[in-house]
Amino acid sequence: MKHALFIALSLASCGPRHAVAVPENLPGETPAAAPSPPAATDPWQGRTDLVSTPDRPAPQALALPKIERFALPNGLKVLLVEDHDLPMVSMELALKVGAADEPRDKRSLASFVATMLTKGTRKRSADAIAQLIDGVGGTLEATSDFETTRVRCEAMAKDVGTCLDLVSEVTIRPTLVAKEMDPIRDRFVSATKQARDDAA
Repeated sequence: MKHALFIALSLASCGPRHAVAVPENLPGETPAAAPSPPAATDPWQGRTDLVSTPDRPAPQALALPKIERFALPNGLKVLLVEDHDLPMVSMELALKVGAADEPRDKRSLASFVATMLTKGTRKRSADAIAQLIDGVGGTLEATSDFETTRVRCEAMAKDVGTCLDLVSEVTIRPTLVAKEMDPIRDRFVSATKQARDDAA
């Protein structure tokens, strides 16, 4: 009876039983190295029906065309690149003015003026300009971005004179007639309204 009472009191004094974490290593012992994972097997090893990787070609020097730089007597800077693979000529006149130079209350002015450049000059109407460039199978356009306004012309090499005449003419002597302005202005106003409706 005394022994049973002693055991009961001992168990009661110890309280409820809890799980005790047992350390893997005693103090002073070197931890055992973690086992390395099993080596992954290559599922393609030994296959003879696979396409082999082609040999990498040796690097070659990139031959860029020569760029000639010079200035005309009027100060215009020219960059010339010759390529005789095609009998074509492409020229572009870049002016250092664009959307960055617009007054705050006249946004899209640079793009509007660029569009108007090919819509008539003191010498030719918009239709006459279009007929002349279409007659030689070329293109003439004027565009504007944030920093520049550009007039670009492309045609056959034999018609380079036509491009030179038109590029200088639309740049120096545009008329900006009201008859041509109205539809272009309406188009820009409509595009502005659409942009304001776009939450992005």
